[in-house]
Amino acid sequence: MALFATNIPRNPTINIGLKFPTRKPFGQLKFVSRNNIRAAINNVEDSSSFVQPRYPLLKLDEEFITMKAIKVNEALEKAMPLQHPEEIHKAMRYALLSHGKRIRPILCLASCELVGGDEHLVMPSACAVEMIHATTLIFNNLPCMDNDDIRRGKPTTQKVFGEETAILAARALLYLSFQHIAEKN
Repeated sequence: MALFATNIPRNPTINIGLKFPTRKPFGQLKFVSRNNIRAAINNVEDSSSFVQPRYPLLKLDEEFITMKAIKVNEALEKAMPLQHPEEIHKAMRYALLSHGKRIRPILCLASCELVGGDEHLVMPSACAVEMIHATTLIFNNLPCMDNDDIRRGKPTTQKVFGEETAILAARALLYLSFQHIAEKN
């Protein structure tokens, strides 16, 4: 029995146990007039109770990005010790530590800082995001996908270590990202 059978007629006498929420007919919806919206906006703009944000806005300049990228690279280096099987771990390190821009983990750290969080608590998640990104790049470069030979100015993982090792390294990186979050948080 398919759950999403759209073109198959259904016998109304058979109850399969699915209950769908009832919707309000269009006529029962409540509309707010433009005048009421404008009045509400004017009240907010005229209000003297405006509170400044608790946290200052971040300045995402080159210095901030460079500083955070260095911290992310250090954390990734610690998260990827060389273990056995050595060939797979070499491939994992090659794919992960190839000095990309680290935009995704930097955005995680910046978001944490923006709301006043502790950078050390979010660093495992930021590293996991980069591990998952490296995984997707390995899979994307495979011959069955884009068949790329160069990534970030270097030969791709499957060109250096072989297709089979690259696939195993990508899967191991994905599992390591989940493990990294589970153990650190």
